[in-house]
Amino acid sequence: MVGDGTAVAGTDYSAVSSIEITILANQFSGAGTFAFVPTADDIDEPDETVLITGMTSVGVLAVTGTTLTITDEDPSPTMTLTLSPATISEAGGVSTVTASLDRPSSEETTVTIFAEPQDLRTLFDYRLSANPMLTIAAGSTISIGEVTITAIDNQVDTADRKVMVQGTAVNAQGIPPSTEVVLTIIDDDEATGVALAVAPSEVNEDAGSTAVTVTATLDVARGADTEVTVSVGDGIAAAGTDYSAVSSFDITISADQISGAGRFTITPTPDNIDEPDETVLVTGTTPVEGMNVTGTVLMLTDEDPAPVATLTVSPASISEAGGVSTVTARLDRPSSEETAVTITVQPQEPATTSDYSLSSNRTLTIAAGATTSTGEVTITAVDNDVHTADKMVTVQGAATNAQGITPPAEIVLTITNQTETAPVARDVTVTAIEDTPYRFQVSDFGYSDPDGDPLRGVRITARPQVGTLTLEGTEVVANTLVAVEQIGVGALVFVPVVDGYGLPYTSFTFQVSDGTLESHSSATLTVVVESVNDAATGQPEILGYMQVGEPLRVSTQEITDVDGTSNAERGSPPYNYRYQWFRMKARQPLPISGADADTYVPVAADVGARLVVRVRFLDDAGFSEDLSSSPREVLQTGRIRQAWMARFGRVVADQILEATACDGRQSRPGPNGVYLAGHPVALSSLPHYVRLKRKDLDSIVPSSGESGPVMTHTLIQPNLVRGTSFRHVGNPEADQGVTFWGQGARSRFQGSENASKIDGVITSGMVGANWRRHGISLGVLANYTNADGGYDFGSDSGQVSGRLTGVYPNVCYVISSRVRVWAVTGYGRGDLTLDGGGARRFQSPLHLMMGGGGVYGRVRTIASRLELGLRSDALVVRTTASQTEALSRDVAQMTRLRLGLKGTVRGMQLGRDVRIEPALEIAVRHDGGDADTGFGIDMSAGLVVSTSTRGLSMEVQARGVLTHQAPGLHEQGMVAAVIWDPTPYSESGIHVRLEQTMGTEVFGGTDRLLRAETLETHFMDASDSGKFGPGDFRLEAGYGFKVLRGRLVTQPEVGLEWRESRRRYQMGWEFAFAHTNPTHLRLFVGATGRDSMTEKTQFQHQIRLQLRRIW
Repeated sequence: MVGDGTAVAGTDYSAVSSIEITILANQFSGAGTFAFVPTADDIDEPDETVLITGMTSVGVLAVTGTTLTITDEDPSPTMTLTLSPATISEAGGVSTVTASLDRPSSEETTVTIFAEPQDLRTLFDYRLSANPMLTIAAGSTISIGEVTITAIDNQVDTADRKVMVQGTAVNAQGIPPSTEVVLTIIDDDEATGVALAVAPSEVNEDAGSTAVTVTATLDVARGADTEVTVSVGDGIAAAGTDYSAVSSFDITISADQISGAGRFTITPTPDNIDEPDETVLVTGTTPVEGMNVTGTVLMLTDEDPAPVATLTVSPASISEAGGVSTVTARLDRPSSEETAVTITVQPQEPATTSDYSLSSNRTLTIAAGATTSTGEVTITAVDNDVHTADKMVTVQGAATNAQGITPPAEIVLTITNQTETAPVARDVTVTAIEDTPYRFQVSDFGYSDPDGDPLRGVRITARPQVGTLTLEGTEVVANTLVAVEQIGVGALVFVPVVDGYGLPYTSFTFQVSDGTLESHSSATLTVVVESVNDAATGQPEILGYMQVGEPLRVSTQEITDVDGTSNAERGSPPYNYRYQWFRMKARQPLPISGADADTYVPVAADVGARLVVRVRFLDDAGFSEDLSSSPREVLQTGRIRQAWMARFGRVVADQILEATACDGRQSRPGPNGVYLAGHPVALSSLPHYVRLKRKDLDSIVPSSGESGPVMTHTLIQPNLVRGTSFRHVGNPEADQGVTFWGQGARSRFQGSENASKIDGVITSGMVGANWRRHGISLGVLANYTNADGGYDFGSDSGQVSGRLTGVYPNVCYVISSRVRVWAVTGYGRGDLTLDGGGARRFQSPLHLMMGGGGVYGRVRTIASRLELGLRSDALVVRTTASQTEALSRDVAQMTRLRLGLKGTVRGMQLGRDVRIEPALEIAVRHDGGDADTGFGIDMSAGLVVSTSTRGLSMEVQARGVLTHQAPGLHEQGMVAAVIWDPTPYSESGIHVRLEQTMGTEVFGGTDRLLRAETLETHFMDASDSGKFGPGDFRLEAGYGFKVLRGRLVTQPEVGLEWRESRRRYQMGWEFAFAHTNPTHLRLFVGATGRDSMTEKTQFQHQIRLQLRRIW
């Protein structure tokens, strides 16, 4: 039988009917089967048992039962807390906590709720209900009971606060803890303003430095710090006048606090002026958005008593014979308001009103801030012609002042009887100091009185001729009466003119008064002014060129001294000028031993340093003076000229050597001709086609074709001079005769050593004549050279230019058809100019002497095409810059020896229409002298590819110094050109040339190969980065067509040249007669425009009209 244990049939499993089991005879066991179906649920509960029992009919046997266990596989339920609502107001808001299970449990679940603040500062901003327990009944998923959280208002403006709510669950069956939930308490407080208050609120102006506490109070406390910047500024009181300026400061109101405090010290400026209390404004600002700061005021109280007015009469005693006394009102302290004093006079018996008269103006005014009255009130005595005792009158004053005033006490004026004896004035002398005012004392005035009356006043009868005499700041005029009281307080002052002194200096006359009578005659007061030292002004100046070996001298013309320098200028000891030269390096002046004269010659140690000369002397007043010149740097001009002349001389000599060489075109017998860019234009009767093609310049090469000259012309470049020449031979076919020739050359050089750099561009024009007979050619060459360049020696930089004209005899001897030798020597002179900017521009005569020669031998001709030749040449050049008043003499010498091998392949054909001509030259050289010394190897190579039928030719040439011992002598260069003339045997049609160059030039002779310019420096940008940039780019095009029935050929042309530093635009038009006569005229009209790409210069235009005749 299957029955209930802890499991219940129908609830936990389906009921099972009884079954029978038979154990067969002689067997120990038997078996039976029943179907058991548990009831599945999602309640977490313990395992349950089902009882299996039995009974048998065998009476002696007992049946022992067993159990079947139903296991529970449901997971423990998960508890969740919820808040309703999850956000409450801090003003008593309430949130209810509820617990729930995701599945029922067979056991009751008890949940204990607790809450913790996210920030401990909000610990007291909420309250958990007294009952924190929730219960979830067995089989249920929702809690019963009530747990609440109530917000408590903290009266502080803070951010919203967070409370973490958690629950601890207890279940006999087992349950995991719940996750926490967050309750948000919304803050409803908002701080909108800060009020400032000061303590004390009043500070007396005589209190001195006083500490003042500033309290900043919020209307509502904030949960964050509040910064308030406090400024103390002018109200009625003004900083610097009424109190010392106060710097602003910060007050911090800490979080959750209602106020904060800061302190500053105020120092009132005490004065003795009676004035109203004044205010100082205490204001503030805060970075808290929307919050206002209300300022307050600090009162500076004035405790100065009201001023007391007094009256004085000057003199206090007057003669009845028309004596005049002046009434003056004074205050014992200034007032901030104007004071008016009205004067009245009352006679004392026996005096009567007829004994005196009061002036019509009876009001004296004391301005605000002043203590002495302005205006004039006088009392004049009236003689009664009666001998009586002296009489007295009472002088009174009624004072008014808006700030308050103590009225003056009355005073007495005495009117004396006329019987007294007049006092006597005596001559006196006083001593003053230069540039210092002298305040007179009563004892300075000579005075005696027979009656024994004291001095009552001094009348100035004549003013001093030099200087100024003032009374209470006002210049004294003649006949001014000065009261003895005014003299006693120092109100009478003499001021000498600035820098004035003398023994004596000036004088003035005066009379004395005893209050009744004045002296009958004037006395003289002589003023002696003793001198003080007035510092000399100006400075000595170093004159001369700052160069080693150049004499310098000191000029003292700019030195002035109000005490006089005449003795020093005359050289009268001990007043004479004394000198000391100093050398300044790293701002430290070091005296130069023995350099104590007014001249000095710089030495090598002075290069790069600055020289200063100190001059000492005694001025005419005997005071010692000490002045120094402005420092001047000793320049490296000698090095500059020598380095520049060395390269200049080498380039000019090389141009001359190349022009006079036996393999040069002008000394070679042959037909008349013109050379453009180093290429010949055949000018004889030539049964050949002559065509103009472009390199860097126009050039003409012969080619077979039509008879007569046909020219395709393009725009002439500004560097036409390079490699351009002409030759005229009287009888080209004869073995003797005279040749006239001309040639141009243009070269550049650039050298560097450490941080020093020089460069130059040299352009030469040469003409010559050669007489030849039986292989010997004697000639003379005249040239004119123009050179421009610059130098940069660190602290010294500028421009250099040179001009040179010379004559050079030469000889050439043709030993055989293979060997030629030549030599040249000569002399040239001109000028060399260094321009360092401003006044540093110096010019000196320039001289050049040179000698050179060479030999050329054709070694071999292979297959009538390859020609090999050896060439060796040498030159010596000496360049001298003569001494001038500013520059010393400089000499530069250079030598060069070359040995080279040259190979040229002529007339190579590739197919029927393509011709190539490669060439290669390599040479060993040695340079000596004052620049670029040592051995080197240079090489040049070229290739011309052309096609006659298509009118297209391409040309590439390159050259460079492969290696050299002189680090400043490295150069490479390349040029590539494409020329298209679709009608090569006609002047008609389009003609196009495209050319790109890199590095230095490769045309025009050996001087191009030897100039010190490298591929790197050609592309060097302004920042010295050393990176390659674009070289010269040229694009030229023209179109020729015939007009006037084919008699005239006209060709418009355009050109563009683009360089790193400039652009050039060209337009032109050429006209020529279309005939076969080799001698004809051509007219060219062109315009050129140029602008700089690196400098802000005006666009330049040029219009050119050119007429050519070709022989």
